[in-house]
Amino acid sequence: MNGAYKLTIKISLLIFLVFVTFFSIQNNILKFSENSSFLPSDRFSESLVLGRIVADDLNIDKQNWNLGFIGTGGPLDTELPYRIINGEKQNSQLSFTPYISQLGLQGELFSKIHRSFTKLDLDDLQAINLLLFSLVIAGLSFLYIKIYDLRFALVFLVTMISSPWVSSFAANLYWVP
Repeated sequence: MNGAYKLTIKISLLIFLVFVTFFSIQNNILKFSENSSFLPSDRFSESLVLGRIVADDLNIDKQNWNLGFIGTGGPLDTELPYRIINGEKQNSQLSFTPYISQLGLQGELFSKIHRSFTKLDLDDLQAINLLLFSLVIAGLSFLYIKIYDLRFALVFLVTMISSPWVSSFAANLYWVP
């Protein structure tokens, strides 16, 4: 086999692994996880990233922080940024309460992605996050074939796509696996 053919095979396999990983985790296609464990996890933490996105969209002062809560001054409502990002209009004045326990690069990243691609909704942002994660998993699998062997790479890949924990957190904008 010549070099171009081998490269084509490797790229095709990489793309296939990305798709298998992406759809397996996103839709639980291979049914590795029980349906009860295949639920979006930790909306509280993810609302910190959405708070940053909403603050940028509405030009709310973030006080130079990357993560935070969006609120109306009343009790904390972590579902508010979900409603806003999915199109609900707000009649009340909103404020940003910074989350100072973390630098929050994911807030910066997803806010830029959100603004760059004509106001993506939450599902789109989570799909981008999961696609990037799938690329990393497929890339690591290839690397493990080179460093160790095919068996180790397959164990790694199957473990990653079959784990209920990975399935549950893979699309979360805060945890960014």
